[in-house]
Amino acid sequence: VFLLLATTHSAFASNESTFHRLYEAGLRADSAKNYSEAKELYENALNTARINKLPEEFISNSMLNLGRMQGYLCDLSLIHI
Repeated sequence: VFLLLATTHSAFASNESTFHRLYEAGLRADSAKNYSEAKELYENALNTARINKLPEEFISNSMLNLGRMQGYLCDLSLIHI
């Protein structure tokens, strides 16, 4: 039982670490105004959070920043009003 708990905790910590690595790389790309790269990193962070059932705030933060990047990358010339 202890080995199972230790393995589960280790996997969660690894998944959380992967999320943070992707999210922080997204923040750096965002800060450098490299919005395409940031969008991809936030999307990967979001997928990591969802697949691994990480806490809701991880999902929420990723979605917020992903949405901002999609807004920055929006080509307004394609919108017909």
